[in-house]
Amino acid sequence: MTLKSVRLPVLNSLLYIRDSLTRDPPEIDGIQGVWTTTYCVAVSCLPDCDGETELTVGTMNEVGQRGSARFEGQIKTPSRRIVVETVLR
Repeated sequence: MTLKSVRLPVLNSLLYIRDSLTRDPPEIDGIQGVWTTTYCVAVSCLPDCDGETELTVGTMNEVGQRGSARFEGQIKTPSRRIVVETVLR
């Protein structure tokens, strides 16, 4: 996988990173900062009114070289594509 980064304002301070063909969102309990299912990870982040969030996706070796990871794990991607979306989709 090639390391990819983007900076964007995030409405409601929550990003979903998921397989492009599977809708399997985790239940958000408001306690943790990261929630996962087999095909999706939800991550709390900086509110849009406070600035942009930098999202970096890649292999553990690639991302680890850029700082600490908010989520360290894998999600299944049978479609071989991921989608990054806000709560508004």
